[in-house]
Amino acid sequence: MDIGNALSAAAAGTGTDSAGAGQKIAETFDQFLMMLTTQLKNQDPLSPMDTTEFTNQLVSFTQVEQQIATNQNLEKLIALQPSSGVTAALGYIGMEVEAAGAALWFDGTPATIDYTLPSGVQAARVDLLDATGRPVYSKDVPAQAGADSLTWDGTMTDGRTAGEGVYTIRVVAIDQAGEPVEAATRIRGTVTGVETTDGTPTLMVGDLPIAIDKVTAARRP
Repeated sequence: MDIGNALSAAAAGTGTDSAGAGQKIAETFDQFLMMLTTQLKNQDPLSPMDTTEFTNQLVSFTQVEQQIATNQNLEKLIALQPSSGVTAALGYIGMEVEAAGAALWFDGTPATIDYTLPSGVQAARVDLLDATGRPVYSKDVPAQAGADSLTWDGTMTDGRTAGEGVYTIRVVAIDQAGEPVEAATRIRGTVTGVETTDGTPTLMVGDLPIAIDKVTAARRP
């Protein structure tokens, strides 16, 4: 049996399956001890064999075992990450959060629309679009650079009251040459729940999902 090859095989397995690698190294070590015992029993007393090679192999076994143990501990830490992420996300429930995005959740109570205009804007308008992409609300806003906001009570352009749901925020802005310019928008709302996808937590503001890594501020309402 080639002990070196066996060690290499066991070490190679530590990257993806530390449990399987641990079993392989244990089986290899048992065979190694049997070989060592057999050779010691049958050695020539007048010309004892050189033990250097066996000593080096013992050291190799120890190193591989330590590598396997380290990988097993890392796997345990990685397995704990999703649950710790969900636990952290639960702390957001009931908090008002702000995040990068262009949507809002309307549940019948007035909603805040946050936006930021760049410098050089000549005119600007804020639109709200329903789930089909149809504009349901529009309002001209001051053409001044910086962050600003407005409150929407749910009244649509046709005078009716908007239904509960997710609405897209669209800011239309032009510069002095009449060219369109980009404006940033933000999501604001109270977190009502947490959902997970493949272990990754997502904050829910009503039916509006917010990636937790997009949250820029959180506060008690």
